[in-house]
Amino acid sequence: MTHSIRSTRLFFGWRRVRRVPLLFTALSAIAACGASSVLDTPSTVRAFGPGFYRENPPAGEKGPADANGDAALPKVVPGFSEPPQTNDWWSSLIWSYQTGDKHNPYSEPMFPHPLSLQAEARGLWLSYPSEPKIDARGYFYPHLAELLVGVADLRAPDTRVVHYGDWTVTARWQDQAHALDLTMGHGLPFVYATHVRGAAFVKPQGQTIEVWKNDGAIAALSVNGHHYAVFAPPGAHWQEKDGGLSADLEGHDYFSVGLLPERSDAALALFRAHAYAFVTDSRVSYRYAQDRAEVVTHFELTLDRKPAPDPATPSTDAPGALLALYRHQWRHTHSNFAPFSYVSPRGEMKLLEGSHFETSLPIGGLLPSLPDRGGADPARLKSFLKLVVHDDLFKPGLEGTRDSYWEGKSFGKIAGLVRIADQIGETDMRDHLLAGLEHELEDWFDGRAPRYYYRNETWRTLIGVPAMYQSGAQLNDHHFHYGYYVFAAATIAQYHPEWAKHWSTCIEALIKDADNWQREDKSFPYLRYFDAYAGHSWASGTTFFETGNNEESSSEDMNFAAAVALWGTVMHHAEVRDLGLFLYANLTEAIAQYWYDVDRAVYPKAFARPAIGIVWGSGAAYNTWFSPLVESIHGIQLTPMLTGSLWLGKYPGTIDRVWSYVNSERGGPPVIWRDMFWMFVALSHPERASAWFENEHYFAPDDGNSLAYTYHFIENLKQLGHVDPSLTANTPLFAAFQRSGQRTYVAYNAEETPATITFSDGARLEAKPHALATLAR
Repeated sequence: MTHSIRSTRLFFGWRRVRRVPLLFTALSAIAACGASSVLDTPSTVRAFGPGFYRENPPAGEKGPADANGDAALPKVVPGFSEPPQTNDWWSSLIWSYQTGDKHNPYSEPMFPHPLSLQAEARGLWLSYPSEPKIDARGYFYPHLAELLVGVADLRAPDTRVVHYGDWTVTARWQDQAHALDLTMGHGLPFVYATHVRGAAFVKPQGQTIEVWKNDGAIAALSVNGHHYAVFAPPGAHWQEKDGGLSADLEGHDYFSVGLLPERSDAALALFRAHAYAFVTDSRVSYRYAQDRAEVVTHFELTLDRKPAPDPATPSTDAPGALLALYRHQWRHTHSNFAPFSYVSPRGEMKLLEGSHFETSLPIGGLLPSLPDRGGADPARLKSFLKLVVHDDLFKPGLEGTRDSYWEGKSFGKIAGLVRIADQIGETDMRDHLLAGLEHELEDWFDGRAPRYYYRNETWRTLIGVPAMYQSGAQLNDHHFHYGYYVFAAATIAQYHPEWAKHWSTCIEALIKDADNWQREDKSFPYLRYFDAYAGHSWASGTTFFETGNNEESSSEDMNFAAAVALWGTVMHHAEVRDLGLFLYANLTEAIAQYWYDVDRAVYPKAFARPAIGIVWGSGAAYNTWFSPLVESIHGIQLTPMLTGSLWLGKYPGTIDRVWSYVNSERGGPPVIWRDMFWMFVALSHPERASAWFENEHYFAPDDGNSLAYTYHFIENLKQLGHVDPSLTANTPLFAAFQRSGQRTYVAYNAEETPATITFSDGARLEAKPHALATLAR
């Protein structure tokens, strides 16, 4: 496993760091401010909505750069006009990273699955990682170069991105006499070569290939126990040369290479029928089906049908492409599959014939907060609230700064308490908390030090200063950071809608930076962090790792999605709401399968852990970026337990399995993040969590949490019972619970007028405007 270049995220939950209190200062709104009143050099700031951002980072702050501190420039072809994409499985193709004397102008290993890939001067190495390497700290399917796809005598000085789709990319290799474009992508068992200048060739890495079929333009071969087929244009012939296969393309400029799922005539026949339908683009679209409370996600490939040699399928009648679907996809589609599949780090990938498919994923358990069902004593809640309200509301993080991440954690903590204060009638405390959130968010949007945003136009991104965990130099983690800001703004919008409307441009700029929902808006790339095909986000902007890209905190990924859905709903912005629901629905399934292996069908048999800490392109690590402790590995998947956490209650068996494992590994209950673990267990056994809290509630909770929130969450779940995933409702913010044969229905009405919310079992819930309503029966 390659260790991260980004800073270590330290957590000393058992040893609370002492901080110097900060005065809580109410800052005036800056709506009427001119740029000259914000900075002494007006040219360094630009307005966005009522706020401002800077155009350049401050002295000492690195914008997107390599490890030597030099500015990183996108590796793209001349005329490239799209926003440069980062945080993808293929980002090392576009971001040239240099560490000391090591400079890689091609790529690191990439893992689109079922293939793994790596670029070099002569072309692209292909591999089919089918055997995992397993140890106590994880399992990985490493890239082991098997077959080089290229052009004879090609020696490209670098690779450059020509075009990218939503899960595919086209890269160019070129020297003075030769050229090659290769298109590759998630789920593609082919790579497609176009604009070829020179003779096509495929060659193994220090091994002998066995050519077991050669019909001239089409040949099948085996290397390292895996099976490939090569497909040339009409008139071309593959010939064995220099230990591989080579073909003069006879005036054409294309060929393709496919990874066969097995060595058989049937597999070869299937692939030759699809080999000349070249993929040129990939697009995802989605829609929220409110009547069914589900998100329908549509995946579509654009094809260029090339002339095919006889007896391959004629190009005019050629079927669509072949696509290998991940487990979280094929379990939720009605598509018909071919009788073939692949091994992958995400479990079995099933092979689909066709250029498009749809998944339908349910929505459930998404609320702005839990209702007050009388489980928590109001007097105790008030005393716990006072611990926050009368303390300094916004504090430095554990590394001693109020940076873009740790300030966000404070936003999550404070926003989570606003509705609790309201529920128990403490309107003064509620308004104090709201004022604090408003003033602090405005502080980030005023363009002035010490906290502000600057825009990097090269990579089309907004970066918070002070940056943290390489969120500036490598564009890591923006979705983790900004989810807290969006959640805080959505909470304010429930009480002070005029404030939210006034600052909506700034809030939605943060959403767009992480996941732009408007393709036509080129100020940010479309869905920068969220990998629509993988079903989750990627945290690294550069992907400069031998193990591919990575994502650690699934819960903070979910927090961003839920916050966006909440903001879009309360702001009546349907496009943003649907973006959040699309992210949320796909994440609930991807996290369940790949972080928790809820069906016990993803992890290799010999890997005995109940969950993992980091999903990598090539596998998974039972570890974190900041600590090897078992509490940290599982706890980072739980923070924050805010509006996007209830979905975990769908899997009480998984909750019990993780809790039992953590206790066994530690030799007792966890000490670090105990509040997060108690809330986690409360989704399965709220009575147990309540007893633990009663026995030991005088402790320092997570910096993004509080005693008040923990107590309210646990005690109200004790009254509500378990999440009931069998029910849906015709509104985006709802949940249903079961306890001792009684069902409780909960929904939030974000409308200006009363609403009747209907659940799938016929229950009807009357909700007042801007109110959380419940019905027990």
